[in-house]
Amino acid sequence: MLDEHNTSRDAYADKGYPSAQRSEMLKTLGYREHIQRKAKPGQPLSECQKQRNKRIAKIRARVEHPFAQMRHTGGKLISNIGQARATVAMTMMATCYKLKRLAMFLKTRWMRSTRAGPQRARFAY
Repeated sequence: MLDEHNTSRDAYADKGYPSAQRSEMLKTLGYREHIQRKAKPGQPLSECQKQRNKRIAKIRARVEHPFAQMRHTGGKLISNIGQARATVAMTMMATCYKLKRLAMFLKTRWMRSTRAGPQRARFAY
């Protein structure tokens, strides 16, 4: 999905989207293409292409993981009538995800501080 209000000119996608037509469209619209490459039958990817796919996958994973987590906790189907209610439902799912991440972050941070011993200052909450 291309958003005209997005200030980034990078377009990321997985291996299902590469085509000459799509690449030309992105280039015409001024986007930089970051679409992973797919190996053709009998023609494996080169090391350079594998590295490129890995670099793209690292960035895409940061975006995909929250959506996967929201799908597991609340489902990807929202059965509300009206855009406003659907927006509230999605916002609540995103908020719950963020709170879970915050709790894990604080727990990890606290555990690191207690394992450090007396020489390291403890975090005050």
